Formats: sequence, structure tokens, C-alpha cells
Amino acid sequence: MKKLLAVFFGLAILWIAWPYYVAYELARAVEAGDPVTIERRVDWTTLRQGLREELNTMFLAHLAKNARGESDALGQGIAALVGPALIDRAVDAYANPKAIAALVERGRAVALDQSATASDSLSAAGAPEPRKIDLKNVRYAFFTGNPFTFKIEVVPQGEGVTSPAILLFKWSGDWQLVRLFLPTVADPEEVVLNRFRAKAVPPAPAAVAEPPPVVTIGKQPTQAVLYEEDPKSPAGKRFEGTAVWRSEEVTASGQPRRYVAGVEIDIPGNKVRVRATFQRNTDSSLPASHTIEVRFELPPNFARGETSNVPGLLMKDAEKTRGKPLAGLAVKVAKDSYLIGLSATPTDVQGNVEQLRSGKWLDIPIVYSDRRRAILAVELGADGGLAIDRVLQAGVAQTK
Repeated sequence: MKKLLAVFFGLAILWIAWPYYVAYELARAVEAGDPVTIERRVDWTTLRQGLREELNTMFLAHLAKNARGESDALGQGIAALVGPALIDRAVDAYANPKAIAALVERGRAVALDQSATASDSLSAAGAPEPRKIDLKNVRYAFFTGNPFTFKIEVVPQGEGVTSPAILLFKWSGDWQLVRLFLPTVADPEEVVLNRFRAKAVPPAPAAVAEPPPVVTIGKQPTQAVLYEEDPKSPAGKRFEGTAVWRSEEVTASGQPRRYVAGVEIDIPGNKVRVRATFQRNTDSSLPASHTIEVRFELPPNFARGETSNVPGLLMKDAEKTRGKPLAGLAVKVAKDSYLIGLSATPTDVQGNVEQLRSGKWLDIPIVYSDRRRAILAVELGADGGLAIDRVLQAGVAQTK
């Protein structure tokens, strides 16, 4: 009887210790850059599917929060177009060995442009960077729900993160990481805004006056069309207008020459004016390759109130074709004023540049304060294409 009890307790101790060993082995593999162990200890198919479900739930919850009871054909079209693409990008960015390494190491989700397998990811990165796993970041590590599920909570570190990252291991012949719950942020826009506010320090007076920018105004206005949804018409209301593109060549002492593309849009039918600029990001603390500023000038007592959101930007080939979203993050910085940072991950940069160069029209989706939605379609034309290409070319030249 005593032998049986000893065997039972011995097996119980081994069972309890097993997932701890697996987690330790995975952490050591992260430190050493061991792709074989990482591949064996992570069920990538299940992990990606679970992450996709989590992000899809978050996306649907966001739509429900902003939904209205009436017809929403135009708004739902925008959501259906943008949502899946963004979710797929997020899954690819977070469900890879290096992103998991960042979670294990410091409890923060870091979007990385990596391939699906550990061996591909680590070999592409070259020699692995030494990592030191800090056990002080682990808040909880034990079985949860049943003896075949093991949960690790890693205390988040960093700005605006309010809940822990969760790594869930399951046993199905062996212990593997099967679910990844990203830490939540109280207000993602506020985190980004704080970075911009930290940079908003008045510059010291220049000893020598800088030369004014060289501005080239487009010779031929292009088309601009504002589509506003209308509960009485699935096609919505259409307002025609014009857009004038410009290119600014800015020269500052001690800095390379840079270009800024700008456009002034006028929709006389409802007295809406929009100003937008596009330039390369020179602030290393911001995770963006380029930034786009969009500012609306609405008439007094505007029927829709004011703008409440610009979800992002899209490029397309013609006025009435569907646009493809540029990868990035849009933040409201002031009343009717928005800042959009384009993603700096290599794959996203390549995709964004290809769209910006090949696209003929730019779509700016708009949400008004009364929750009505609209799309402002702007034709680039020869002047807009040249202005944007100058910005892109200058960025390529400075990275060589």
C-alpha cells in the first residue's frame, strides 16, 4: 500500500512539474534562439486560429459599440472591407516566434514581420540575440480548469498596458502552447498621443533663418467625390468637388532634403473642405514609416455635427472600385483633425509603397458624430502621383 502511495505521489509530482519544465524549456529556447524546440513546443495552427477568433471578437465588439439601429449599408461595406485584412495582418504579426519571445520576456505584445515557422523566422534574423527571461514578470503559473490545461500570466511592462499577457498550454500527448491572449490597453489612442505630446516641445530659436520650402502647385485640379450614407437610399448621397495637389521641398540645416505632399479638397455641395499632408516619419520613437495628417473644415451648424473618426486610408484604381486599406493606425489628435501612421514593419512598408505608387484614387472613410458614415474619394492625377512619389523616393534614398 505504501509503495502504491509513493508511486502515486511520485507520478503526481512529475505531472505537476512537467508543464513547468515545458515552459522553462520554451523560455530557454527563446533565450538561445533554438528553432527546433520552439517549433515542437508551439501548436502554431491552433495558436493562430485562437488569436484570429480573439481579434475577430474584438472587431465585432467595436462595430456593435458604434452600430445604429437603422440601415448601415455604406458603413458595413467599409467594415467588411477593412476588418478581415487588418485581422490577418495582426495574426501574422503576433503569432510568430519573435513576438512570443517578447511576451515571455517582458509581457508585451510586439508586432513583428515574420514567417509562419520558427526555423524560417530565426534563420531570417541571422544570429539570435541573447535574451534574459525575468521571472519577476511571471504573476501566475499553474493549472487552470483541469489538470490538462496550464496557464502562465506575464505581468505587462510598458505604457498604457493594463492586463497581463496569457500563455495557455494544453496536454495532448505532450504539452504545447496553444493559445495566446494579448495584454489589453486602456486607451491605445492615448498611448500614441502621449508620444506625440512628448515631442511637442517648442524648438529653440534658430541662429540662422531656414530657407522657406519650395512649393509646387498642381496645374490641373483632380476630381473629389464625397459619398454620405442616407437611410432613404442604399446608394447614399453624392457630392462632387475638386482637389488641388502640391509638393513641398523642405531644406533644414544639418538634415537631408525631404518632400511633403499635400492636397486641398473642396466639396462645395455641402461646404466641406479637407486638407491633408503626407511625409516620411523622422521620429524614431514612433512606429511609423510615414505620417499623414488630415484636417476637416466643416461649415457652422453642419448637419452631421463634426467628424468623430477616420478609420484609416485606402487606395484604389478608379472612383467606383473598392479600395485596399493601407496598413497603419489612425488617431484623432484634435477636433476634426487626425494623424495616421503607416506601419513600419517591412512587409507592410512594401505593400503600402506599392499601393501608393499604383493607386489612382485615395479613399478617406469618415464617421460623423451622429454616427453617419461617409467616404471621400480623391483622384491623384499626374500631380498627386508625382507629389507622393517624391516623398517615397526621398525615403528610399535616405535608407540606402
